[in-house]
Amino acid sequence: MKIYSADQIKDILWGSIEKNIRQGNFQIKDIPKIILLIPKNKSHGDLSTNIAMQLSRELR
Repeated sequence: MKIYSADQIKDILWGSIEKNIRQGNFQIKDIPKIILLIPKNKSHGDLSTNIAMQLSRELR
C-alpha cells in the first residue's frame, strides 16, 4: 500500500477538481481551500476534509 503525505493528498484533490473544471464538469471560478483534519474518533479514518461540502455550495 502506498502512503501519501497530507500535501500529496491535497495535490491529488486539487488536481482532480482542476481537471473537472477544465472538462466543463464544474462551473466554479476558484477552488476552495483544501483543509485536511485528523478526526477525533480514530474509527473515522486517519484524515478528513470538508471539500465536498465546500464544492456542493459552489456548484448549486
